[in-house]
Amino acid sequence: MRSFRFLLVAALLAFARPAAAQSIVGQDSTLAGLKRVYVKFDIPDGSLDARASAAMQDALVLELRKVGIKVAKTAEELDPAQDGVMLVQFSRIARAMSNDAVFRLDVRQSARLTRTGRPSFMVTWFHEANGRNVDVTAFASTAAKQGTDEFISKWLDVNGR
Repeated sequence: MRSFRFLLVAALLAFARPAAAQSIVGQDSTLAGLKRVYVKFDIPDGSLDARASAAMQDALVLELRKVGIKVAKTAEELDPAQDGVMLVQFSRIARAMSNDAVFRLDVRQSARLTRTGRPSFMVTWFHEANGRNVDVTAFASTAAKQGTDEFISKWLDVNGR
């Protein structure tokens, strides 16, 4: 009986699909009215060389400014009611036979939870890309461009431009 239960659980885990909570339904609508962002990069030392890291940061900020999104120099400049923090994370996982990488772009904003009625600062929109056995520098550049393009496209859709 125990072996049957183990096989059943193993089969269910093997064929499991992501839960709906892992992708936010309606997350694009949370970008409506977003006026300004503070862009914070979280790229651990050694994940990318300095030139690639700087190029990715400059390209992202330039693209945001080109479409009219103001970029704050410090988090203190933000108005919590209208602005957000864009957290850009990149990490490299060096395995014995390959380099894997993860890129994530989160937009965090102040929102009021309907359950408690309290304001909270939370992730309201995100983009994630995973690369297996990749050239890390090329993946970082491509993933950052795709994430930025997706964010800008969704922002333009909900802000009517």
